[in-house]
Amino acid sequence: IAEIVDLDRKIQAADTCYHALTHQEQLFVDTRYTDGLSMRLVARSLGISETSAYRVRRGVLDKCRAILGA
Repeated sequence: IAEIVDLDRKIQAADTCYHALTHQEQLFVDTRYTDGLSMRLVARSLGISETSAYRVRRGVLDKCRAILGA
């Protein structure tokens, strides 16, 4: 049961992070991690440069780390 509680806590933390993201950041997460697209294809689907896609990724990671205290 402890494993289920831990998993539920992790899911809630991920949900909190996701909902704290901007719309563009959520689209990035969806296309990169849910759809599994490469950074090049993520950038194309978002209409931004690949360099900008990497910046969006950094923002997502930084925001989630701040929320999680990691």
